[in-house]
Amino acid sequence: MAGKVLEMGSDKGLFASGTGKVWAEILKGKFSHISISSIVSINPGQSEHYLKYFQGDELVVDNQSITFKDRCLVYISAHLKLCSSP
Repeated sequence: MAGKVLEMGSDKGLFASGTGKVWAEILKGKFSHISISSIVSINPGQSEHYLKYFQGDELVVDNQSITFKDRCLVYISAHLKLCSSP
């Protein structure tokens, strides 16, 4: 799941639903229900908000040492976090 979508000025992953969960929690739960593991990709400014709903190991924060900014940043940051561990 990718990070911040601001087409209407707010973070879509944190939209509240009628169930008391935010959209990102619902989507992650749906993947889990069909045995697909997932992570949530966020930028550093979103960490505080997303840690209210997810454990730190469920989040991949964009690696700020990477100088280009585009969708590839999500994949590279995830690779660095998930594949760098022994």
